[in-house]
Amino acid sequence: TTRPPYPPALGPEEAAALPLQRYVGRYGNANLDVRVSIQSGQLYVTTRLASSGAAPDYHSPLSARKEHLFLQETPGAPFSFLQFLPAEDASPSFIWTGNTVWRRFSGRNSSTT
Repeated sequence: TTRPPYPPALGPEEAAALPLQRYVGRYGNANLDVRVSIQSGQLYVTTRLASSGAAPDYHSPLSARKEHLFLQETPGAPFSFLQFLPAEDASPSFIWTGNTVWRRFSGRNSSTT
């Protein structure tokens, strides 16, 4: 399969100025729980199928690109990127993976150091 063209990576200054906290939250639906958190100054995504119980099915760091798009850095990811929508000035209400949109269920309370 061919990878879609992604927006360019953020430069070091842009990445350092990125307000990561605005993306932190819980997204998903009745079947999938998608949590975005901050760990050691970087965004991470954790996914969990509703049927799998307490253990996460997937955990990966995210690398920032332009247009509020983040690539997953771990091979075998269930999706290759997350794009936060709408992304202008406010915290996003949805994430998009290229073929699925998930809504935000909770806000900025799942960050860690």
